[in-house]
Amino acid sequence: GRDVLSKENGAEEDNEEERQKRKKRLDFAVAECFVHTRQSEIFDIVADYPDSHPAVEELRDAINLATPMHRSRLAMELKRSLQKRLLHPGANTGQIIDVY
Repeated sequence: GRDVLSKENGAEEDNEEERQKRKKRLDFAVAECFVHTRQSEIFDIVADYPDSHPAVEELRDAINLATPMHRSRLAMELKRSLQKRLLHPGANTGQIIDVY
């Protein structure tokens, strides 16, 4: 099969610098998609820790490649989830303590 990082037309030989630039762009796009996907799952990832440790590590690696805006959105989603699911009058104290 053809390398996904090689040029579309295949007529010219790739130089390593161009190839690395395309790889960085692809890594960045994948990281953004991954962070966006995990954003809706962030409360469960935190609540299930340490069982979710592999997910936390994957998310950490993706966040390191993503933009500050993505990190901020993830933090806001975690805050929103904590307020909605834990920090309300009907929340079970034991659950609040377990998550924190």
